[in-house]
Amino acid sequence: MYTILCKCLFSEVTVQTITELDNKAAHCHTPVPQRHGPFL
Repeated sequence: MYTILCKCLFSEVTVQTITELDNKAAHCHTPVPQRHGPFL
């Protein structure tokens, strides 16, 4: 139970971090194509 919960939380944090990095990169460079589909 706890293992599944940790995996879910870790996945959410990972997605949020990747999204933030993509947003920051979009401000500096041209937007990158969405390549994180499987994580969502």
